[in-house]
Amino acid sequence: MARTRNPKRAAKRAANTKKQQQQSRIAKKAKAAGTIAERRFVAQLKKTKNVVLNGKGIPDIIAHGKNGWEFFEVKPYKKKELSSNSWGIAGEKSRLLRPNQKKKFKELVLKGQRVSMVYYNRKRGGSKTKPTYSFKYELVQLGKRHFKRKKGPDPVEILD
Repeated sequence: MARTRNPKRAAKRAANTKKQQQQSRIAKKAKAAGTIAERRFVAQLKKTKNVVLNGKGIPDIIAHGKNGWEFFEVKPYKKKELSSNSWGIAGEKSRLLRPNQKKKFKELVLKGQRVSMVYYNRKRGGSKTKPTYSFKYELVQLGKRHFKRKKGPDPVEILD
């Protein structure tokens, strides 16, 4: 890092670096919560003696059970934080499908494959530094009607 003679500039650089590190830490915790939700749902599927393939990309979970192959996408719906007593709806970016996911999921539905959305409600517990999460899952089987809107399947309209 380049040295500077101006002490105000050095302090500003240090503050910006600290802010970036803090944002990075927050992002890691948020991503971990979604990953935990996926892993726990995979564990639930494995208990029902399904062959489960879980990886990154489209879709989150691929399982083979009694009815053949099933495709699952895990998305947040509602979140409850420690301090607040009310449930907040997750942002559109996280609860809706990405454009390429909408396209592929629609193709799978039109081909007759079983495609489901798993929406979870996340309740946060524990402490601020070591949060614990509990999840409740709601399974929604997707059909052609879910892709009529440009937005795609939205839990706000489906579940409420």
